Amino acid sequence: MQRRMKKIFSLLLASAMVLALVSCGKQATETPAEESTQTAQEPAQTSEEPAAEHTIDTPAAEDSYLPVTVSYIYGYRTADDGTTIASSKCPKIELKELAIRDDGTTGWRLADGYDALNAAIEKWDKETETVNNDSLDANEEFAKAAMENGAWYDGQVFADETSATVKRADSTVLSVSLKTYGDEGGAHPSTMYSGVTFDSQTGTILKVSDLVTDTDKLAEETISRIHKEYPDINDGLSEEALTSGVKRFLSDGTGEGECFSLSSEGMDIAFSADFLTPHAYGPVFVTLPFADYPDLFYEKYAVGESEFFTPVEEGTTITNPLGQRISWYLETAVTEEGIDDPSNYKLHITVDGYDTAFPAELSYSVKTYGLFRNNKYYLYCDGTGDDGYHSLLIYEISGSGAACLSGDIPLSLGFYDYIPVDPNHFILQGRSHVMGTEQVGRYYSVGSDGLPVAEDAPWTYIIFDDNGELSNRTLTVRQEVTMEAVKDAEDYDFTKKRDTVTLEPDDKLTLRTTDNSNTAILETEDGSYLRVTLAGEDGDMVGGCQFIDGKDASEIFDGMILAG
Repeated sequence: MQRRMKKIFSLLLASAMVLALVSCGKQATETPAEESTQTAQEPAQTSEEPAAEHTIDTPAAEDSYLPVTVSYIYGYRTADDGTTIASSKCPKIELKELAIRDDGTTGWRLADGYDALNAAIEKWDKETETVNNDSLDANEEFAKAAMENGAWYDGQVFADETSATVKRADSTVLSVSLKTYGDEGGAHPSTMYSGVTFDSQTGTILKVSDLVTDTDKLAEETISRIHKEYPDINDGLSEEALTSGVKRFLSDGTGEGECFSLSSEGMDIAFSADFLTPHAYGPVFVTLPFADYPDLFYEKYAVGESEFFTPVEEGTTITNPLGQRISWYLETAVTEEGIDDPSNYKLHITVDGYDTAFPAELSYSVKTYGLFRNNKYYLYCDGTGDDGYHSLLIYEISGSGAACLSGDIPLSLGFYDYIPVDPNHFILQGRSHVMGTEQVGRYYSVGSDGLPVAEDAPWTYIIFDDNGELSNRTLTVRQEVTMEAVKDAEDYDFTKKRDTVTLEPDDKLTLRTTDNSNTAILETEDGSYLRVTLAGEDGDMVGGCQFIDGKDASEIFDGMILAG
């Protein structure tokens, strides 16, 4: 691992931007081992500029936070027999997010007036990708050398996989925590933590000294927090070594000073295993809340707003606004025959040392977001199954631990690629079988009981093309079909009589909204709206029905998916 790190550090020192990437080890925020099996030679979700009709511009003055999307570029290298021997995963940050218009169309909500920040992010993305590609080349060489000298074992993949979590994005700061899973054939893989924080107005990558009034005081308070939260820290680590290590990692210009990120509540600092403590001890996580240190942080970057969703990474320990120490992890399971058994996976939530295990059936991976609201703290846990379907589990954190609010059966909703921020207005997505299997979404808010409350609007179809850009699902009429003419994409008032419209072959319709039961509204080429109700083959109302006037919808339209 040290060979790779030395090579990466030499590359990073050539650029101040890339320096912020690796610093305290190189970066990210998910469970990388599972994701590494999804690598592909071509970039996933590439960043071609979305078409104008799929863009929603929002003036910066109206934003309480910035729209941010993180996508990934995956890569892999194979041996002569096709065996994967090296893999990579590289984050790409963009100032955009999914948004739903009133007319039932979807688009990218873009931040307006942040030219300097956009330029800085684009440069960071490009330089990060360069470092990632160089690391992939190096790991391919290491893997082939290991195969030649007999040090390679069957199934080993030399990996350098980075994930990114947006911790804060507002008109002052864009801060991202980074975690990298690396394996280059050593005694064990390594997980490195770091971060990058931009000034939203200037695009400058911020250093420790840009944020605090006294770096020595920061180190002292960090050491004090470490002693409080890790009382056994001095086992095998002298106080002198702890002090010098913390000061080194919180200093500017050393290549090790970017092991922090900012949330709306404070500064989160991550010391990777091997960098401060022995590897066996593991990483050390400390949070310094702005409210506890009013004279330490510059007022410009310390904010008081705390009622936002904040990502909580697996395996990290955070201190929430109530002072509780919280962490979580996904416990996997195997059968007696040694076969992966996701039906018995469990989600462990630890509150101030008290661990509670909850069923997490079929969740191969989980993303978690913390929310402080009405003086209560919640965890919104978005689980993903091997079929790509998401489900949501919601927990309230109390003094006695965690309690599940959503029941034993998860909500059949999730965030998918959407990053929630504002608890009063966020998108949850699900799957719909109306007019084919589609991903649908609508806006929600967090209710007084902590559970999501749907806004009074139909579901909008969320469709991405092969490049990960928002698209439309256009259906071409094959045979004559009759629908109702309605006023807009939200017209689900069945009490009023509507005129009918007969469509002819080759007419084109675009999916807009659905009640996610048996009705869909589609838009014609001239911009008018039509409503169609589907039923079973004999006209009865059955779940997942895909028949119009007794005919399978896939026989009426080209472009249907899994109809019938």
